[in-house]
Amino acid sequence: MSPIGVRHAIHHIYTLVAIVLLATGALLAWPDVRAQVIGGYGRETLDVHLWAGWIMLGVPALVLLAAGPIWRDLVRRLGPPDGITWRKINIVLSLVAGVLLAVTGVLLWLDFGIPLAALDATLFVHDALSWLILGALVVHVIAAWRKIVVRTREIFGLASEPAFPFELDEEEEEGSS
Repeated sequence: MSPIGVRHAIHHIYTLVAIVLLATGALLAWPDVRAQVIGGYGRETLDVHLWAGWIMLGVPALVLLAAGPIWRDLVRRLGPPDGITWRKINIVLSLVAGVLLAVTGVLLWLDFGIPLAALDATLFVHDALSWLILGALVVHVIAAWRKIVVRTREIFGLASEPAFPFELDEEEEEGSS
């Protein structure tokens, strides 16, 4: 698989895992909602949240360790040719938020031996970053909505023939067949 294909696969895995993490994190944060949605059992919700967190932490680590082309693709995308762009800022902020979420999540998981004030600060950072990720996910979906609809229609065979933005000349049609 090409680096771009791997990047897209990671993106799709991350999307699913992020949704699971946000949903289970919300259920953990709001026990009353959890009681209404799944009956109030927090242990299973916590287990799903922890496993999803490990998946989110493990997938890029495995990919970066196993695949030099993926690392080179990331370096190329962040490289200097076109200066600082919103896409580069998004990549860097996503990576930083992901690392901080992973670190704070592991610290919360390993809560023994951590002073209560530090544990509270870690939970605050973890929650704040979770809200940031939720906002970024909403903005990302809104920005990509047209592409999502077109891709979904293609997957289910509902896509119509693409309209050309220009008329084809008869010579071009004959030459292409």
